[in-house]
Amino acid sequence: MNLEKEVERILELARLQKKEKYIEHFIKILEFFKKIDELDLKEEKPFFYLEHLQTDLREDKVSDFKDRELLFKNSPLKKGNFFVTESPIE
Repeated sequence: MNLEKEVERILELARLQKKEKYIEHFIKILEFFKKIDELDLKEEKPFFYLEHLQTDLREDKVSDFKDRELLFKNSPLKKGNFFVTESPIE
């Protein structure tokens, strides 16, 4: 798949508009990542560590959500009690 088609597919999956300026922007981003992939960074150490940061996490609690209609209200398509989406795999 060529880069432009790949970007169009990514925009489609992300439900973003397929405007020419977005496609060109994403192509530049992907080309930049390709350049990074070509670098030999095996000996390089990360220069940014998050180990010293501590995040307070809430305790997980299981609870019932009783308003199913609210869940499906913003869904473009549903079938019974399920959300219907396009398959991301071609």
